Amino acid sequence: MTLSGVQAALFSSLGLMGAAISDRETRFAGWMLLSSAIWLTLSVPLAGTLNLLYWYMPAIVILGIAAVLCFLEPEVDDADPQEEPEG
Repeated sequence: MTLSGVQAALFSSLGLMGAAISDRETRFAGWMLLSSAIWLTLSVPLAGTLNLLYWYMPAIVILGIAAVLCFLEPEVDDADPQEEPEG
């Protein structure tokens, strides 16, 4: 039970770090958020009860939605800036 709690805290922290860097590194943040959601889904039921999964389900769903939104964000290339129209 304690190990499952430690794992859930670590993967929740991974999701928070992914959300923090989502402005600069969109794809990497998406992978961090997605892996956090998957590992939370796998590590919480290891405690032996599915009741904890019901408590974590809103966070897992929100992390998954945030990951999808990161992947839908268009990739910005800093080396080729878009030209602004004159006039």
